[in-house]
Amino acid sequence: MIDELVKKRIDFHFGGLKLKFDLSQSLFSSADIDIGTKALMNSLRKNKGIKFGRILDLGCGYGVIGVFLKKQHPESSVFCSDRDALAVEFAKRNSLLNECEVECL
Repeated sequence: MIDELVKKRIDFHFGGLKLKFDLSQSLFSSADIDIGTKALMNSLRKNKGIKFGRILDLGCGYGVIGVFLKKQHPESSVFCSDRDALAVEFAKRNSLLNECEVECL
């Protein structure tokens, strides 16, 4: 059923990583990854003082930040959570699509 809700798949190259995300018309930023998310990811990527042991991506949407951080820090435990059940399903889907283990709640 979720396959029917995929609007498009984008390739996202960021921080030396090649990621891909399925997007849904029903979720925030359905055309591309928004500038605010990119700015936050850039800040997290550059801040060497952060210890990425356990990560909570609260309000994860379709999982961009959680998937990115898991790929950048594979030893970390990453939890993605959103109030929107569709967003959680897309975060799970995008985690699998990028071959990383992210728990989505």
